[in-house]
This record gives sequence, C-alpha cells and structure tokens, in this order.
Amino acid sequence: FSLRSNQWQWNTAMIESKGVAHNVIELMSCKILQLSGESQNALKLMACLGSFCEEAILNLITGSDGMIALSEDYVSNAPQGLNCGHLDLFEALGFAVKKGLMIHIDSNYKFTHDQIQLACYSLIPKNMRGRWHLWIGNRVWANRAASPEKALFIAV
Repeated sequence: FSLRSNQWQWNTAMIESKGVAHNVIELMSCKILQLSGESQNALKLMACLGSFCEEAILNLITGSDGMIALSEDYVSNAPQGLNCGHLDLFEALGFAVKKGLMIHIDSNYKFTHDQIQLACYSLIPKNMRGRWHLWIGNRVWANRAASPEKALFIAV
C-alpha cells in the first residue's frame, strides 16, 4: 500500500518471477512432490479411491501384510509410479497423517481437504488414470475373499 498515492500498488513482473502457484491444487501438488516416492504413491492411490477410505478396503488392495509387493507379473500391469518394489501403504499413510494431509479416525483414512485429494490425483498423468483405477480394481478383486461385499463395490 502506498501512503503517497493512497492506493495499493504492485510490481506484476516481480510477482510473476517468483513462480508462485496460481491455485491451491498447483501449490499442494508442489508440496506433495517434495515427499518421498512411497508417500506420493500412497497419496495417489488414495486419491483414486476418493476423499476417504476404510482400512478394510485398503487391505483388499495390499493383502494381509499391508504391503504392495510388485512381483514380476505385477510390474507389467502396475500403473506408472507404483513399480518401485514394495510400498508399505499404511506406513506411508501414517506419514501423510503426520504431515496433516490426511486424518485417521477409527478405521478410516480421509484427506483433510478436498483440494489435497485433487492435488494428489492431478499428479497422475491423465493418460495413466484409467490404468491406476484398473490396477486397484484388479488388486481388490484378487483379494475379494477377505470382504466380498466391499470388493464388489470397489472393483466395479
């Protein structure tokens, strides 16, 4: 604010040179990209599932040990970014909770804000999103014996 002219003044060129995010999703995406690859993958996976998810459904994706182990047959079908060997989903989600990106209440994980979910989802290239959803559906269906009613709802 300029007291001389009694109005707000700004230097547009200087502001644009700072590389400031133009919207919340872009800002949050930049923050998420600073996290470890495992944390990013866990958040992308959660974003594919919606704004919240029950642990029971996550267990259908990971199997009984909470790990996503990508053996040779899974690597060729895994979405881009998940072919990193092992992903301890619950450990990565715990880190996201500590960072304030998610909350864990009872047996549910929830994004703290819908814009965080959108930011995570935006990190998946548009041409790969279908592959991520298909991979999640296949994992859920492969482990459906643990919770058939939930598996059917998610896989479809």
